[in-house]
Amino acid sequence: GWSAAWQIHRKSIEGLRPARGGLAENGPMSTIDYLINGLLVAIVIFQIKGRRMTVRNQILPIAIIAVAMYEYLRALPSGVANLGLIVILAVVGVALGAGCGVTTSVFNEPGRGIIAKAGPLAALLWVLGTGLRLLFAFYATHGGSGSIGRISASLHITSGTAWLDGLLLMALGEVLARSLVLSLKYQSTQRGLGGSGGPAPSLA
Repeated sequence: GWSAAWQIHRKSIEGLRPARGGLAENGPMSTIDYLINGLLVAIVIFQIKGRRMTVRNQILPIAIIAVAMYEYLRALPSGVANLGLIVILAVVGVALGAGCGVTTSVFNEPGRGIIAKAGPLAALLWVLGTGLRLLFAFYATHGGSGSIGRISASLHITSGTAWLDGLLLMALGEVLARSLVLSLKYQSTQRGLGGSGGPAPSLA
């Protein structure tokens, strides 16, 4: 949850001093947090049965993350530890997204076009990324903010926005990596159809 991480910045980290209590009363997850994460999960769940690839369903997850970044992203904090946390979370997101894309089958189905079908592992990886962010938000808003502040202090993380930015870039990396892999698979399938003399479906 993005707002939970933002509340950590406001309540948990003040000059390396962890907060005394949790964020259950002050920083619950907002409606937009649930909506964004729910939509991201639904995108892959719908692909378990196989879904025709279109420009709309390729752009949708990117648009969802763009809304979250517009709503919450601020200037990246300075400091090696702060930037290190952001990079680590972003890399985790890229790995999860790439894994999801690799384990999603892309094939041509006569009469339907090029289909993307998420396997069990693809769904697991995608839900894992979203689940980790939701779990972090739940913990932060139900008594865990003090622990997060103390861990941040021990790791020399001096800005609560490092958590927020890291979670946002984790989600962005996950979405972009998955979209890139699926796009490459789509183009490969399209070239195969063109080489066989059949019509090459478009993303329209």
